[in-house]
Amino acid sequence: MHWAMDRWLIAPDTEFRWRVSPVLDKRVPDHRMLTELEGKKLFLPREARMYPKRDAIEWRLERLAP
Repeated sequence: MHWAMDRWLIAPDTEFRWRVSPVLDKRVPDHRMLTELEGKKLFLPREARMYPKRDAIEWRLERLAP
């Protein structure tokens, strides 16, 4: 999924759930792998200190493709 994040197609939100860019259409079979992530929880490390930083999440979420 890293490639999709690099292309601003998916991003985690501050509640540690996936957000998907509206440029991806759930009706397109090739997009489904990503569009089905919408709202699903991220797999997080056991230790909270290893969680993604809030400012990094906000930065990435702001750049999600419109």
